[in-house]
Amino acid sequence: MSTSHQSGIHWAAVALGAGAGYVLQLAAGLLVGSSQSPLAFTFSGFIGLLVGGFVSARLAGRQELLHGTLAAVPFIMISEFIRLSGEMELARAVPEAVPKINMVGLAMGDLVLLAGAAAGGWLAGLMATERKEP
Repeated sequence: MSTSHQSGIHWAAVALGAGAGYVLQLAAGLLVGSSQSPLAFTFSGFIGLLVGGFVSARLAGRQELLHGTLAAVPFIMISEFIRLSGEMELARAVPEAVPKINMVGLAMGDLVLLAGAAAGGWLAGLMATERKEP
């Protein structure tokens, strides 16, 4: 009989994976260039979440794809909250300077981030399978 901890989601691993993703996004962002560019943000986030998803999956030790993908959820939520908070401040100061939200671009960027985290979890699962084989 398995306990809920063994079959459920390891939330600490998800949080640590998201945290690792943030640290690596900052590092990759410095290498790529300005964090103001949506493309640079998405690329550095993809790299960060590739590693963050891998970390999450390895720490969880089970359901690697799920744990890797879940690392992207707090990452995306917090990133968007920070971005929107900045835009709200800009809107208060100069209302006409705030750009319209590009929902297609936002959704595509989030899908890229989710794909990076899922790929990291998938890679961790592949490595775990190779270790188990005789």
